[in-house]
Amino acid sequence: MRFGFMEDFRNPTKWRKPFPEFYNAILDQIVRGEELGYDNITMGESWAEDAFTSLAQISAVTNKIRIGTSIVPVYARTPANLAMTALNMDVMSNGRFFLGLGSSGKLVIEDFHGEEFRKPLSRMREYITFLRKASRGETLDHEGQFFNTKRFKIRFPAYRENLPIYIASLTPASLKMTGELADGWLPIYCLLYTSDAADDTTCVDLGGRRIIKKKWGGGGGGGGG
Repeated sequence: MRFGFMEDFRNPTKWRKPFPEFYNAILDQIVRGEELGYDNITMGESWAEDAFTSLAQISAVTNKIRIGTSIVPVYARTPANLAMTALNMDVMSNGRFFLGLGSSGKLVIEDFHGEEFRKPLSRMREYITFLRKASRGETLDHEGQFFNTKRFKIRFPAYRENLPIYIASLTPASLKMTGELADGWLPIYCLLYTSDAADDTTCVDLGGRRIIKKKWGGGGGGGGG
């Protein structure tokens, strides 16, 4: 069994330290986590620090621990921008990066990012199709429901053609899509245990394993579309 941990660079007002001191303390914690044998470190983003800038710093001070996003929403960047950023992170980290995607929620997407929150599953599918094409070095000719691109390809070779993509999903439809398209699942806001129960209202089949999921918080998974 392998263990990872999530980190952020929040500096609460009540215990606020000077930011250079605070950032260095967090980086020291992450280096210590690598020394202790943790498998991965992930960063999320909402309306504070972006995940990729922080992960670039983490990549520079570590050597073995895997680094990833948990999560970045598919509404916050164009698919081309996300592809450039994710593939560059994988090159910079010598193949230690994995991309965790989610839909976030209507409040953040519409009131912070200014994008219409519609059809999150269809949008996720389209982004992953685009990202797979980019990681294979193909010309990014894409006619989709949300984006149309043509002619360009990413102008540097990917570290690998199969950049790992994980999805944070909660609903039965999004879990089914995760099993179909993703390399892994980020069960954010879920308490999990395995069971032989056959109650389809609480059980989902993800990669051949029956999982009982109990939601304990909001966000992360997206709805229909």
